[in-house]
Amino acid sequence: MTTIRCTAKLRKRLRIPDAVEPPPPSNRLGDWFANIIFTRHSHFVLLVSERSLLPVLTTARDLDNLVPRFVGCLSDLLHSLEVPAIQIDREIELMQPIGFGRTNSRVVLGSMNDFIQIFKYALPRYQEATPLDWSRLLARTPCGPIDMERPLVLATRLLSDSAAPTR
Repeated sequence: MTTIRCTAKLRKRLRIPDAVEPPPPSNRLGDWFANIIFTRHSHFVLLVSERSLLPVLTTARDLDNLVPRFVGCLSDLLHSLEVPAIQIDREIELMQPIGFGRTNSRVVLGSMNDFIQIFKYALPRYQEATPLDWSRLLARTPCGPIDMERPLVLATRLLSDSAAPTR
């Protein structure tokens, strides 16, 4: 079980009513925080892991299919980071079912806002980059809340067989 914790702006777009607080996540990367990004050329959804701050960027079209598109993008990103397939499959399985909730961490929201600012600043120079390219680029950004570690390094470590879940 995992929860996509949406900002009020995204919850309104998805027409998600306020729900009771979901149970704690059972996967290694924890819950995911999501926000919608509006740019001149397109709209995107940025999802960020609460435990590793790993960012996943996807398009915002067809928001009714956000969950399966997110799972596919996460799988693609982890494959591109050379995470073993067995670890990816285990994480995706542990994430099921995926629900929605409200944001509950200012730390993760602050990191998400940093990623959004980097994305918007660099977007004009890298308009040909795919969402996967952006996810990989943002995942290399050192983040203060995880002791200036890069999210891709921490996520890979959390997903490894020797790492125990943090909750």
